[in-house]
Amino acid sequence: MKRFITECRFLVVACGLVLLNVCATSAVNAQGAANNTKRWAIISTDEEGRALADLLTVELSAWKNVELLERERIRGLLAELQLNASRLVDAESATRFGQLSQADALALIDVRKEDDKTRVVRLRLVDTRTSIRLLDVLLPGEDLETQVGAIREELRDASATLDVPADQLRLIGLAPISSGEPGEFLRPFCKTLTALVEVGLQQNPQFVVVERSELQRLVAESDLTGLPLQLRASSRLLEATVRRANDGAGMLASCRLISGAGGELQKFDVLVASIEAIEMRQQLIAAIVRKMDSVGEEKKLSLEAEAKVFDRRATLFRNANQEKEAVEMAAAALALSPSKERLGAALNYLLSIANDNKDLHEGLEAGVRYQQLRVDWWAKTKPGDPIRSTLTGRPYYSHDVNIPWGRFRKPGDGPLIDAWFALSEQVYEQLYRDATGPRRLSLLKEKLSFSILRDKAGIAAVLAQIQQLIENEPIPLDSKSVAYADYARLLMSAAEVNHWRVRRQLLKGPGEPAIRLGDEDELAVWLAKLYANVLYSDDSDAALELLSFLDRWPPAMLGPSSESFPFPRTPQGDRLAREKLHTRSYFRFIRSKVLKRHPGIVVSYVEIVLQETEESGDATKLMRLGSIVYLLPIRIPADQQEQLSSRLFAAITSYTHSAHSHEVAKLTIFANRYAPREKKPEFTYAERKGPWRRYSKVPIKLSGGNLLSAFVDHRPDARQAGGDVVLVWSAGRGCQLERLDLASKTTRKIGPVIPRVGSDHYRHYQIAFGPEAVFVPLREGGFAMVRKDTAEVFTEKHGAPASDIWNMAWCNGRLYIGYTDAFASFDPKTKTFQLLASSASIEPTTPIDGRGGFFILHMFSDEANRCLWMFIQDNARSHERAGPWKFDLQTNTYQKLGGGHPIPTRTDGGLLLHNTSNRSVHYLDTKTAELTDLTEYASVMTGIQTPSATIKVGDHIIIKRGTLYTPDGEEHLLKPEAKWKLLQRAGHGFITHYDERSATLWYFKRNSTARVWDVRNSHLPELP
Repeated sequence: MKRFITECRFLVVACGLVLLNVCATSAVNAQGAANNTKRWAIISTDEEGRALADLLTVELSAWKNVELLERERIRGLLAELQLNASRLVDAESATRFGQLSQADALALIDVRKEDDKTRVVRLRLVDTRTSIRLLDVLLPGEDLETQVGAIREELRDASATLDVPADQLRLIGLAPISSGEPGEFLRPFCKTLTALVEVGLQQNPQFVVVERSELQRLVAESDLTGLPLQLRASSRLLEATVRRANDGAGMLASCRLISGAGGELQKFDVLVASIEAIEMRQQLIAAIVRKMDSVGEEKKLSLEAEAKVFDRRATLFRNANQEKEAVEMAAAALALSPSKERLGAALNYLLSIANDNKDLHEGLEAGVRYQQLRVDWWAKTKPGDPIRSTLTGRPYYSHDVNIPWGRFRKPGDGPLIDAWFALSEQVYEQLYRDATGPRRLSLLKEKLSFSILRDKAGIAAVLAQIQQLIENEPIPLDSKSVAYADYARLLMSAAEVNHWRVRRQLLKGPGEPAIRLGDEDELAVWLAKLYANVLYSDDSDAALELLSFLDRWPPAMLGPSSESFPFPRTPQGDRLAREKLHTRSYFRFIRSKVLKRHPGIVVSYVEIVLQETEESGDATKLMRLGSIVYLLPIRIPADQQEQLSSRLFAAITSYTHSAHSHEVAKLTIFANRYAPREKKPEFTYAERKGPWRRYSKVPIKLSGGNLLSAFVDHRPDARQAGGDVVLVWSAGRGCQLERLDLASKTTRKIGPVIPRVGSDHYRHYQIAFGPEAVFVPLREGGFAMVRKDTAEVFTEKHGAPASDIWNMAWCNGRLYIGYTDAFASFDPKTKTFQLLASSASIEPTTPIDGRGGFFILHMFSDEANRCLWMFIQDNARSHERAGPWKFDLQTNTYQKLGGGHPIPTRTDGGLLLHNTSNRSVHYLDTKTAELTDLTEYASVMTGIQTPSATIKVGDHIIIKRGTLYTPDGEEHLLKPEAKWKLLQRAGHGFITHYDERSATLWYFKRNSTARVWDVRNSHLPELP
């Protein structure tokens, strides 16, 4: 249902008045004292609003000190003013009506249709002295009689302001409190805090919380006099952001009170030594009351009584199909006085929003908040607590909510999806700990389905967990057992086409809702166990056996008592299994998983399939296999390469099916890789010409494997830590760090296997080196602190202001981190974060703080000068922050050195800045912070785009294409056969690339007899 109010909760009492037709009755309450009696007019827009008008008439007739205007009197006044009820929307018209009728309050009723079946009733209470709304609530169009009690309490609370003299009122507009951290962690907290502050302010009758539009109306009027002028002088707009305190033990709110009369801007901070919203609400309201010189007394309510107010309002909103507003009310009630019912209400409202696919981004936000709420309350409760029973529902909402994952394209969806999966993992772990027996098996089945949604998840790890559960827990596994059937179907589902069907929905088209595990999937327990063992172990023989078994499936029918195939077989089950196992997507899925995990069996398996092709004449399977193996880094003995290549080309020649031309092309690439070719002479020193003769090529043999990246540690004590190059190796579903000493050519592993490193956005990333640890950004968000034998992961829940990391640098005992829209530091001793700059800051405190989005493209540590060199991209319209900066750590000051987006790289005594937009080259002296224009290089250096593409060694500039530039404007091409993907300065030379076939890292070392030239005065001492 289309939302009627986007940013208005009825706690934010304000907005224009829309109403038609008149329906009113009167009754005089003789029991009230004359001097306290308030005259009310109940006005409805049309006949559809009469039901509520009649209910209110009966209800208010019983109130003390309330007098109701007669129906005919209201009609006569409107006729005299030549108004219909709809004109009372206008503030001036409402004031004129109030003056003529001497009514103190207008209860206005409007009925609107959300769709053909849904009606929503809007009830507003207006103070005619000021034309300001004291109440604005949405009600369901049906069964209003059941809402009378809630409506009565809302009107009673709002009408307390009518007893306050108009000149003592304090008008305040409350912008939604926002997170001062760019990440997602504090957003639910801020939404709850906003609701708590609004209600808390209204407990003081002197305060009227209005919308920004109402304040703008007061400010815009130029000829105000009397009461309106006084109201404008007393009005304020509150803007606030909240972030975690630097010690990690409290919260800090940065606030601004903006005067409606154009007075002085009031800035203040509120620091609380707690992370609870209730504590922040209390001190924030106290500060606002002091700043606005209020003398009114706050209505004192217990936390439980106040929570019931939020319960009531949550129910009203929910009955009017306003789930977003209901969530905020329920969350506030839960914060005030937790209970099983309140937690359940908040979770149900969030689940309802997540299930509404009309706003996909909103649904995803609700899903993240849903999981976060469950994780938080698991941490707050202990086993046996009644609240915990509310947390044991389905651990995920993908199958319940039917979110079409493939349609997420809005900015910010990527981090939300990552957050949802990370939280869901925590939920599964907790559910599994609390469950026993068959319930655990059922949870693992759900977890496997969840893992299939995420290509990054560890399917094999789930299967291994299932295997362990079956072995350790007394779960009957006979042919008639439901648990046994679930187990067999579960294992089959891990190795079938659902993975790819769901993955296509996740990454590409709009598709359908996420797919459940099929109930008809039947495959041998033996096959599934073998699949789990293969992906979870290093047993190459088992891997080859599995692939051979798949090629033969299904075998001859065997009875249920057979040890090799204990699961009951049926012809229908065999047919379904055959259809699944031999589809193209399944073939690629299962074999790519196994072959990537066990590259040593690739040659053997290719020969098995090739022999089958030669015997049968059907090359379909071989073509499909070619689409997998052509990218795998495998080694074939030299004496087998030519023969294998010839056989492959023969099979390709005999296969002419046009529908598989892309598979043929990939297999051709694989075959051509090992075809006989003219051998080129080995690259020798004599072939180097000109300045290239000053370098020697040094091969460094490594242990082999999939090298993801390499980073040079430029700290003076790098070799003492184990080596001056850190290698990042792929290790199953994670990564392994290793130090390499270039001088001795020895390696040393660092810490255990860690989660996958880098960025989900496939951009360049940087790791940081401290004296005792290496800091590595993780693809799932946050970073790992890797020591000699340990590794710790730090994310938003540990105090980080965001998750998406661009760059990191270690300097003077702290880690400095450039996030998307934030800049922070981390103390590894106290394990606390300090936020230095944020795009969400409402009041900038530094030259890069606030002012919109930004990120630090490159960051270099300079411990000798106690500073950082940063290169910022400014996403704000002005782009005034874009360019190189110096951040002095001693004085905490920022110095901008220029504009644009130059590409920096380390060089002797400074940084080389190459600006591709204007083809300029500069040298930045890091001691003096001076820029020198290197015009002699600018004319020849064009087309260099990536940060790792350029290095400078003495007076030589070298790019990854193997081109060397000299100051005389000449270029010298080396023409390397391989791309220099790892080009970086290292020691007295540079590393270039890693050859996977030979497991060799190539290092170019500058000869000791070669002179190194300074770019400014053309002389430097020779290298040692």
